[in-house]
Amino acid sequence: MSIKSLSSLLLAIICTLPTLSHADVAAEVTALTGAHTRVVWVRDGGTDVDPLAERGELLLMGFDNKDGKGERAILSKPSSYFRPLITADGQKVVFSNVLDKKIYVVNWDGSGLKPVVENALFADVHTDPETGHTWIYAQTTAEHEAPSEEAWKALVSTSNSQEEISAVRRFRLDDPSDSEMVWDKSPVAQFQVSLTGEYASGSTGDGEGLFFLPNGDYHKFYGGCWPSMAPDGSHRVFVFNGSHRGAYVYTHNMATRAKNEIPLTFINAPGIPTSHESYHPRWGNHLQFMTVTGPYWYKDWNWDDEHKLSAEAAKNAEIYLGRLTKELDLSEAWVQITKNDVGDYYGDSWINLKENPQPAWDHTQAEGDVAAAPPAWPGNREGLVFLWENNAASNQIEIPETGKLDLCNLTPRQHALFGRHSVMETSGGSFVADDTRNEAILTALQKSNEFTLEAVITPAALDQAGATILSFGKNLWIEQFGDRLRLNLRSSGTGENAEWVELMTWKQGDQNAPPFKPVHIAVTYANGVTTAYRDGRQVGIFDKAQGDFIGWVPSQLVFGNNEAGDKNWAGSLEYVSLSNRRANLSEVSQRFAALDPVLKEREPLKPIVVQAKLIDTTAAPNPASITPYRRCLSVNVYEIENVESGELEDKRIMVAHWSILDAEVVPEFTKLVKGETYPLTIHPFDSHPELESERLVTDMEDSELPLFYDPNR
Repeated sequence: MSIKSLSSLLLAIICTLPTLSHADVAAEVTALTGAHTRVVWVRDGGTDVDPLAERGELLLMGFDNKDGKGERAILSKPSSYFRPLITADGQKVVFSNVLDKKIYVVNWDGSGLKPVVENALFADVHTDPETGHTWIYAQTTAEHEAPSEEAWKALVSTSNSQEEISAVRRFRLDDPSDSEMVWDKSPVAQFQVSLTGEYASGSTGDGEGLFFLPNGDYHKFYGGCWPSMAPDGSHRVFVFNGSHRGAYVYTHNMATRAKNEIPLTFINAPGIPTSHESYHPRWGNHLQFMTVTGPYWYKDWNWDDEHKLSAEAAKNAEIYLGRLTKELDLSEAWVQITKNDVGDYYGDSWINLKENPQPAWDHTQAEGDVAAAPPAWPGNREGLVFLWENNAASNQIEIPETGKLDLCNLTPRQHALFGRHSVMETSGGSFVADDTRNEAILTALQKSNEFTLEAVITPAALDQAGATILSFGKNLWIEQFGDRLRLNLRSSGTGENAEWVELMTWKQGDQNAPPFKPVHIAVTYANGVTTAYRDGRQVGIFDKAQGDFIGWVPSQLVFGNNEAGDKNWAGSLEYVSLSNRRANLSEVSQRFAALDPVLKEREPLKPIVVQAKLIDTTAAPNPASITPYRRCLSVNVYEIENVESGELEDKRIMVAHWSILDAEVVPEFTKLVKGETYPLTIHPFDSHPELESERLVTDMEDSELPLFYDPNR
C-alpha cells in the first residue's frame, strides 16, 4: 500500500470512529487537567468552509467538563466569530465580528451578548493581576478610526501586519471609554499579552518576537507563525515551526537580550498522522496546556480558492487539548474534544488555577525590571537609515522624529535564501529592501551628503567579474572583480557617471578553496573624501568623488545584484548598516571588534556526499497553498548506495529539498524521478536552525528516519 493510500485510510478510520459520550470526554479532560476546564472554539455552521474565521457562517462553541452538556453552541446563530478567547475568570468569551468590525463579549451560557469596541480587530483579553481590571487588546488604526475596506480585508484574511492598521489599543471591558495605546511603533499581528501586561508576543510581518509594552522595544525571535505567550509570568513565547508539527519555546533575558530556545514537539496527538499538520496552536491560561486543531494535509489547502480548504478535508479538523511536560519540550498527553463531520477551529482553553496551580519555574532570567543592555553591534546608532544583522535579529531602527520603529525587512528573490547563521545567501538570486526604507535612505543621505556603509562579506568564489554585491541604483554600488572589491559612487562632482575606487584586494591567503573567510568592510564619505576600512583597519583614502548627492535618483536597495538583475553575485552578506553620517576610525574599529569573536567561533559544516536512490517523494505544493510563506521544503526518501565522503551509517534517510522559492516551484526539484540514483551533498537538518521557520511538507508516515538537508537549489 502506498503512503498516500495509507494516509487516506488512517483519516477514514479516524472520521468513522464512534463519537465519545459527553461523560467520556469530560472524564478524559478531568484526568488530563485535574481541574475545572473550559474550551472555546468556532465551527463551520453553514455551507461555507472557514478555517481562518474570515467570513460569516460559523458557530461559537464551548465545552465544560463539569456541566454535563458536552460540546455545545454558546451562540448558535451562524455569524462571524473571530479568535474567541475566554476571560481570566472563565465566565465570558470575547471575539471579533469581522463583518461589522466590532469586538463582542458574551457570557459563557450565551447570555449578555453585546459589542464593546468598534473599528478594531480583537487581539487578546487580559486581566491585570494588580488592579483586577480586564482589558481588551485590539488592532486598530492609530487614531482608532474606521480602516479602509482593503486594509481590513487584508488584515483579516492573512493575519499579517498592515501599515494602515498598525496600532494596538487596549479598552477596559467594563468601561470601553477608558482606553490607552500600548503599541503604535510598527505594524503588528497575532498579539498576546503576558501575565503582567509588560510584554506581548506577536508578529511584525517579518518574523515573530517579543514586544516591550507600552511602546518600548521589539525583539525578534525567528520566523514561523502562530506565536503564543506563556501565561505564567515568565515571558516565554512559543512559535510554530514551518513543519506545523511542533514549535520552539523561547526564553528571553531582559538584561542581556539573550534568547534560549527549546524545541517543543506535539505530533503525537491521537488522530493526527505524522504526515499531517496542525493549526491554531495556543497557550490558554495554564502553562502546561495548549489547544491545536487538525489534522490538515498540505495538499488540501488551496489559497487560490476563497474557501482555502476543501469541505471534505474540513470534516477532519478537530479540537485537541494537550498537556505539556514541565520542561516544555514535549506534549505528554492529549484529549480530543470534538469528533464530528464539520470543521472546528481556533481553540482556547481555561483551567481553574485554584484547582491546578501553575507549575513552579525559575523566572530569574526573565524578570522585566532590569533595563535592557544595548547590543554590542552596531554600537552608536545615530543616523542609521538601514540595519540588517541577520534574519534572526530584530533589524530595527528608531525614527527620532516620531519615536516609531522602522523594520528593515528584506525579501529574497529568485533562488536567494537565508542560509546558515541566518545570513543572506545570494547564489542565484538577490534580496530587496522595502520601498519605505528606499525612500528614507534617499532622503536622509541627500540631506547630510555623508554616509557610512558597512557589511560582512563572504564570497563564494574569486572568479566573479563585475558581480554586484550591493547597490542603491546608479547612486552607489559595490562590486567584485575577481580578487578585488570596488565602490562606485555618484555625486555632483562626478556628473551622470559614478567614479569608482578600489576598496581592497583579498590577500593571497584568502584565495584558498571555499569556504572563504568573511571580511568586514566599511566605507565612509564626507566633504569629498572617501575612506575604506577592512577588518577595522583603514586601507585607503580617495578624493575622486566630490560634491553632494543632489543628483541621486529614487532607487531600490538590492543585495546580491543590481536593480536590472543582470549582475548576480554569489556569496553571503550579514551585519549590514548604512547611516547618513561619517564614522571615524575608532568607531569602525569598535564595530569590527564586536563582530570578530562571533565570526571566528563559527565552525564550517562538513558535508556528506553520497550516491542515493530516490525511493519516495513529496510533491511540491501549489505555491498559493502555502501563503503567506514564499518558500517551501519537500521531504523525499532515499536509499544510500555509496558514501563518497563524510560519515553516514544510515541506509535509508529523508532529505528536505527546496521545492518552492520566491513563490515559484523549483524546476530542478520536479525533475527528480523515483527509482533514479542521484549524487547528493547533504547536512543533518538540525545543523541548520534557520530552517525551523521555513515551510516544510511531507507525505512520509515513517518519521523515524533521520532527516537531512540538501542546500543545493
